Amino acid sequence: MSFPVTNWKCDDKIVLLKMKRPKDILSGTGFNKTTNTMNRYVEQLLDILLAARDNREPPRELELPEEMEFMRDVIELERSMEEDQRTMEDILGVPQHYFPPEDRLTDAHVERLKIGILELWRAFNYEADFREGEFDERQQYTKLVEKWKEHVPYFRGSNGTWHLEMYDYDDL
Repeated sequence: MSFPVTNWKCDDKIVLLKMKRPKDILSGTGFNKTTNTMNRYVEQLLDILLAARDNREPPRELELPEEMEFMRDVIELERSMEEDQRTMEDILGVPQHYFPPEDRLTDAHVERLKIGILELWRAFNYEADFREGEFDERQQYTKLVEKWKEHVPYFRGSNGTWHLEMYDYDDL
């Protein structure tokens, strides 16, 4: 089974990355998390996260009368909250199925992907809130990837941060 080539604009060039679904890549016989295939895959995924971060559409421009300019941040935030929420996958432009399950990754892969995800989220004004010591790195990575299908407001202005709570409420 073949998957489409994904185009990513990066520094005025189009980079073509042939991506396969992680479950298809990882289901091959003899494949393990330390092979060159997984290393290349993680590198491609990090490049995709970087390209998505760098290609965020510019903040929306609001035409405001001069006497309302002091309210710009509040108005931008209100407009963002009034719009229909979208999935993070849709907003960020990176499909959730690109992310391998944590049990197929080395500790170094998990750490690098977690950092890449958090940097991408910050570029789009999202912040993951973890309680200290509640989850290890692998669990945090898994929780971040799970949030990809969650509906969130899309902050298209220059103000506002949406915090996503990454808590285990059953343990409270």
